[in-house]
Amino acid sequence: MKSIKLSVVLSLITALLVPALSAASNAQVVAEDPDGGLVVRGGSTSGISSGDSLKQGDVVKSNGATLVVSICDGALVTIYPNSEVAVSSLGSDAAVLNLIKGELLGDTISGCSVSIANKAGTADISNGVYGVIMNQTGQGWTLQVRNLDGNVSFTGSPSLDTSNVTASIVNPGETTSVGAGEEITIRGTFDDNNVFSLTAGGAVIAGLPDSAINRMSDRAKEMN
Repeated sequence: MKSIKLSVVLSLITALLVPALSAASNAQVVAEDPDGGLVVRGGSTSGISSGDSLKQGDVVKSNGATLVVSICDGALVTIYPNSEVAVSSLGSDAAVLNLIKGELLGDTISGCSVSIANKAGTADISNGVYGVIMNQTGQGWTLQVRNLDGNVSFTGSPSLDTSNVTASIVNPGETTSVGAGEEITIRGTFDDNNVFSLTAGGAVIAGLPDSAINRMSDRAKEMN
């Protein structure tokens, strides 16, 4: 009788643990060219190379390297040189990355949703090729969210400051759709509290130029 009860308890524990372990699955670096990338984990910095796992809370600094990372058991993300990315959460069907600076290109797979966050807001992506670029120009920052052929939307951060513009297509807490073949460009500055404030020109949506479409297509083929 005791053995039966024990087996039941073990079955219940296994049923509870398996989903939790699955939700905590790691990402893996599948390519690095050349060497030089770093990962900051628990306050310590170390080199990163192909085959290494990434965990929630890691901060990846590509430096002069290009890194390709597998998330969601097969969706690929390329981190280009001079980029910095924080791994906010990982799972078998979803991942959240925080793009601090630089450029990402990703190709999602069925059943995997990817969110790319920063202080301006969050891009939510599924089922296609996308690109996100966060670069500093002088005192200002420019964020570009590009949708080649997937489902992409952008939600403004609750703290986003739009007081410098009379009207904006991006607003705090509101979601804007970015159609296939389009990109949204958001310009602004960070204040002392790291709040992203829109500057003149604010945010615009436009069709991707042919050069960007060709570049994204070629890069996606190389990545895969």
